[in-house]
Amino acid sequence: RSQRVVVAAQSVSLIYHCLSNTPYGFGFISDNKPEQFIVRENWSLQLADLDGLRFYTPGGRGRMGQKPCKNDLDCVPNRKRPTLTLTPDNHCETGGIGKCSGEDTLSMTFMLANMFLKPLIGNDALLPNATQIQNIVNQATSQQRKARPTPTDIYTSLMSLAPP
Repeated sequence: RSQRVVVAAQSVSLIYHCLSNTPYGFGFISDNKPEQFIVRENWSLQLADLDGLRFYTPGGRGRMGQKPCKNDLDCVPNRKRPTLTLTPDNHCETGGIGKCSGEDTLSMTFMLANMFLKPLIGNDALLPNATQIQNIVNQATSQQRKARPTPTDIYTSLMSLAPP
């Protein structure tokens, strides 16, 4: 199990690393969930459903960035179910800007950790490398966006873990 966890974590982090470093801007998977990925025989993961994949300008405001807003609720992708947002990053930049912000590369970091890495280690503290992966999860799910590592940082950290 421990080798499979490391291989799965490394491969999913590679996908996010590649999406954050494309010549087209950063890639964002709007319908990001485990069901969008295939687990291969060696436990590596492969992105299978590309319908929700969009590319955005680096340094821009992200997926919700061009939408005018008056409050944070205006910036939630699904107003009927605002708790379904994938990250805590959607907010209205007030003070004359009046544009939504959020769901960018650092949001992808949050999703990578929260939706994939955290469930991979679960509650198995005895799993080799669990402490290192948990530390990555803790940093990447920080509510302070600027404190999060980039997808490339996560990929580099996970690649330094040798499968047991």
